[in-house]
Amino acid sequence: MQKKNFLLFLVFALLFVFFLLTAFYSEGSHGGGDDFHHWRIAKFSWQYPYLFLDLWGKPLYNLLSSPFAQFGMMGSRVFNILAGLTTGFFAMLICRRLKISLAPLVVLMICFTPVYFVLLLTGMTEILFSLVLIFALWLFFGEKYILSALVLSFLPFARNEGFILFPLFVAAYILVRKPKAIPFLVTGFLAVTLAGYFHYKNWLWVFHANPYGKNQLYGSGEWFHFIKHLPHDIGYPLLVLFCIGLIRYLILLRHPDRSNLVRFILLPGTFAVFLAAHSYVWWKGTGGSLGLTRVIASVSPVAAIISLEGLELLLSYVKLLKHKLLILLPVILLILWMPFNIYHIPVPASDSQKTIRRAVEWMKKNGLDKRKFYYYDPWFVVYLRLNPFDASSCREKVPDYNYPEKATLPGELVLWDAHYGSNEGKLTLEKLMNSKYFRPLKAFYPPRPFKVLNNYNYEVWIFERVDSASQTVSFQLPYTENLDDFCESFENLREIEFPGLTSEKAFDGKISLFVSSESEFSYTWEKTFSETGWKQGMKLQLSACLLPADSINGEQMPLLVFSIEHKGKVYHYCSSSGFFSAGKNAWLKTIIHTEIPKVISGKDVVKFYFWNRHRKSFYMDNLCYGEEE
Repeated sequence: MQKKNFLLFLVFALLFVFFLLTAFYSEGSHGGGDDFHHWRIAKFSWQYPYLFLDLWGKPLYNLLSSPFAQFGMMGSRVFNILAGLTTGFFAMLICRRLKISLAPLVVLMICFTPVYFVLLLTGMTEILFSLVLIFALWLFFGEKYILSALVLSFLPFARNEGFILFPLFVAAYILVRKPKAIPFLVTGFLAVTLAGYFHYKNWLWVFHANPYGKNQLYGSGEWFHFIKHLPHDIGYPLLVLFCIGLIRYLILLRHPDRSNLVRFILLPGTFAVFLAAHSYVWWKGTGGSLGLTRVIASVSPVAAIISLEGLELLLSYVKLLKHKLLILLPVILLILWMPFNIYHIPVPASDSQKTIRRAVEWMKKNGLDKRKFYYYDPWFVVYLRLNPFDASSCREKVPDYNYPEKATLPGELVLWDAHYGSNEGKLTLEKLMNSKYFRPLKAFYPPRPFKVLNNYNYEVWIFERVDSASQTVSFQLPYTENLDDFCESFENLREIEFPGLTSEKAFDGKISLFVSSESEFSYTWEKTFSETGWKQGMKLQLSACLLPADSINGEQMPLLVFSIEHKGKVYHYCSSSGFFSAGKNAWLKTIIHTEIPKVISGKDVVKFYFWNRHRKSFYMDNLCYGEEE
């Protein structure tokens, strides 16, 4: 027994060291910006105690993770690693109580469930939710019903959807004839309500301070969205075993007794209800759901227990030990391999993080990091190492997205990004571009173009708040470090070959090209890749100037497009519809930043043009590109 306990302790110690090192070398996070938000609430709760009650951050998570959060985001990751391993430990004890063979294997099944694995490397709340749930189940199966109800009552304060599992436990308490445990399910609500009353002076503050249900930003999707992603989140080996485990339960339910029925309700029932609830709110577009399938990590340890039962059933048909091992060893190896097959481990920085890091480096280089700024993506605060609650140095979001100039002062900055700025922040790029109170200082684009929520092209812009009286069209934008290697100004072209050439308007020189409302596409600069002299990995800045001839609002602006295609099929595409003053009369300018990908053939075609999506008339000039330093 002592030897078994030592081996078990050794396995947990090795897992802790492994996940600790993996977390340390992970620059990115599968929690995105939410990871930072959870950390900052827990971190600064000691300085601002009201943050312990923050319902977005989750009060139980805020309280338990706060000591770890004092050591930075890595501290929050350590908290999750410990919570995840503790979840595995209690799941193992549950398996032993339910007399499921190979109980220690459930620890590996839990930790190497792909979605659970990557969230162990974050400070996200799904891991704590799973711990509270598994601990409550362990108490229940240990016949400590009142204690299980007490623990479970705090589940909604680890993640809001915890309350949807309460009816299952109510049914289970009734089936085991322990209804006296049911009233204890309100303990957590009463405790948190009482704690918050002293701050909010309102007994119903939990309902009034609810951060969800007010914002219908995220939309909806297919009802089977979460089911469709189970192979990715759970992994095929565990998913197959899970299905076999479900078959075992269905066989048992043919002749149900009370214990089997309770077991079915609390294990497969918990997973099914959680999955169904998230599928429903995403399908209906309620509850502020973004359709993020990572939430399945909250109940994936329950799925792991069922998967172990499936493996037990599978092995029961094999008599010889060596044959059992021939099945068991490949299954274990497949389970351990799945996270590495699905995700990049350690987790690299995302393209959005890399873009923001470049923006921060540029701010530091130009002395702008000392100015107060308004941000949307929290990674700005991470890289600038600032206190997000210090309003003298930074603030999340401008106070009024309809009138961003209100309550902002000249000299302050707005750090806008396409994901958080346009969506959660409701501040469009066009509003800032068209405001006389803001001037663009610099734009940053990801190494590989990609789209974010609501189909926006991802980009980052730094704007300076100015006095409207001092805002003129003659200011010099700091793009001078990117010199143009080529610029088509249409001065030496012949009208016979290029219809639309005109001397009526020009940005540079005397000639521009007129694009009529009848044309969907403008003049296209086109070459084979070998003719350009470019190389893989080269970073380009492409730009063009435009003068509207029609009345055009921000959403109707033409799209500047850069593409590379092989045999008529486009494999690299990026675009920009964000315009700012070009510094001459009413001319506007737009810029694309891109990195040349691996090219299939030197004969691949490179194109650079305006896509006149809304059929507007305009003049174009200075179609330029240059290698970025």
